[in-house]
Amino acid sequence: MAISENRKDEHERLWWAETQIPSDVLRHRLRERRIAKNLSERALAAAMTGEGFPLDHTAVSKIERGLRRVSTNELFAFAIVLETPLADLFKPLDGEMPIRIGDNLALERHEVANWFVWGPPRNEETTSAQTYMRLTRQIWTMRQVYEDERHVERRREHGETLLRLVKDLWQASPVRPGVMERQALRDEMDSPRKGETG
Repeated sequence: MAISENRKDEHERLWWAETQIPSDVLRHRLRERRIAKNLSERALAAAMTGEGFPLDHTAVSKIERGLRRVSTNELFAFAIVLETPLADLFKPLDGEMPIRIGDNLALERHEVANWFVWGPPRNEETTSAQTYMRLTRQIWTMRQVYEDERHVERRREHGETLLRLVKDLWQASPVRPGVMERQALRDEMDSPRKGETG
């Protein structure tokens, strides 16, 4: 029992050591964006004050050093002043540790961005929406490849891949096209293209 508890404690220590909290990511991103915009702490404080969120340069310094929290209203104002999406203020950079949320959830860069767009990770609706968007992008790309291909055999293979992706999208989509739309899609996929032989 003691050994299993020790292993659990060790696992938790490692997990905590290999992740970072959102407020740490935020303060680093704020500093990076400020420097990228060639703003001093004083200039950023003045810009925030101009947006109706009075700050002095010492407050900016404290935020960047993790000595002062950022309110929700200030967070939105920082995004406006620094001209950056809110999601980017919480994204770990490539190679940085994932963000730690609570005791069990660690999010990589793309997962943080997805959360802002689609909702909480590991949620059925979020996963479904992400799958739908991924398949839509793949179909668009494959359609371009299919239309540009002149070799008959490769074009047929691309067409089969495209049809498989459309079927996957059909399964992933909560909205089902009607019979007429399905027939139109089949006709479109089956019809010969200009310049296509054989």
